[in-house]
Amino acid sequence: FKASMSEDANKALLGRFRTGIIPEIQSIMCTTEPKSYDEAVEMANKIERSLELKIDTMNINRVENDQFRRISESKDYSTKTWTGLRKRDISPFRNRRNLKIEKQRYEGTKYCDFKTRKQSLSSRILTVLDNNEQTPRQTTATYVKIKINGKDITAAQDSGAAKTMISSSLARLIKANPLQNNNRSKWITANGGKLVSKGEIFTRICFGNHSFIQKCEVIDNLASDMLLGTDMLLEQEALIDYRNKRLCFEGTKLPLIIESKQKWKTLLIDEKEFFSMQNKRNMDKWSKTEAFSVTKENDIAKLQSEDKNLKNILKRIDNNGNFNRYSKVDGILIKNYKMYHSKIMLPEVLIPNILQDFYKNEKGKTSLKKACSKISQNYIWKNMFSDIKDYLKTRRNGTRDNKNFDCKKDFQSEKGYKIPGYEEFYNLSKVQSRNMAYNEANQYEKKK
Repeated sequence: FKASMSEDANKALLGRFRTGIIPEIQSIMCTTEPKSYDEAVEMANKIERSLELKIDTMNINRVENDQFRRISESKDYSTKTWTGLRKRDISPFRNRRNLKIEKQRYEGTKYCDFKTRKQSLSSRILTVLDNNEQTPRQTTATYVKIKINGKDITAAQDSGAAKTMISSSLARLIKANPLQNNNRSKWITANGGKLVSKGEIFTRICFGNHSFIQKCEVIDNLASDMLLGTDMLLEQEALIDYRNKRLCFEGTKLPLIIESKQKWKTLLIDEKEFFSMQNKRNMDKWSKTEAFSVTKENDIAKLQSEDKNLKNILKRIDNNGNFNRYSKVDGILIKNYKMYHSKIMLPEVLIPNILQDFYKNEKGKTSLKKACSKISQNYIWKNMFSDIKDYLKTRRNGTRDNKNFDCKKDFQSEKGYKIPGYEEFYNLSKVQSRNMAYNEANQYEKKK
């Protein structure tokens, strides 16, 4: 859940979450896939307690802020420093005793203000109730295959979305009904973005044998073709069964497609398939250089199994399951870290390709520290620092030689080419050019 500064937003979020888990877990909006039913229940209870704690914290802060505001309004000295008092504030008939009393009063209000601020600061500290596991989980998204006006699509299922939405491109493709209630309403996404509605349409949705007419909001920049929200689930009395990974209606049960959004990033392989990041249609330049290409996992696993340095690690993992911080995910050897995400153990064959592709994308302008930090985000291998250092040295020496290369001089020496003069350009002899210059000079003197 995305944190919000509004108390009403948190209350609405808590109410929406509670309606999804009563009488038992029907839907849960989380970034990870629960491994078991008990784990999903535990996760739901933790999120509910964290939301309740956040609402209580907001109430405490609001009361203390009101008290602090009353104190600051009642005391004139709360907004002034003692040395910053003007002369007219200290009238001449006041004696030293009155000045001392005023100073003590100011110091008292100053201490009181600091005390209330300190209490409000401590009450803002929110304890995060979540599992702290060493093994990172992959972010997942839930999809379901449906039919809209006879067209097969894969729609995203989000129990946290309040409204069912459809992309404008899909609405034009299925030739939906004309737009209605074009009030340009805005919707806030989980990452804080804003979606502007172009209007509402009514379309027929088929979940297997179960068919009904649904009202949808038409959105231009929608990440998926269609987003199924809570309004559809409540109207159709649908049940999301995460335990068996299926979506249940009255007599219809459809399998849920839970796909991982995290993809292995690699820099090599001949067949590059560039991908767009989630919630980003146009990738920025830095993201393009970072996400070079996506390769097949079987190719990486095959190259790892043939590498001399990685064979021993793979054998120990096959025998014991895990070896130190090494493990296998989808057949790929990775190294796990406590504070960072896992990294792919790169075979020796692919190291030159990685370095070469990285250097080309950076256009040769990079430092050793920058190169190590960027490459180590996804990969790691033995003697990685020294390999990157040696490669950058060789590339820099090559660029220095190219800088001393005189293209103009080399072209003239090879082709025997000379820069054309005035006579050669107009195909004139020296006598003709001298006569032309003499005649122009005489005409210039006559004009004077």
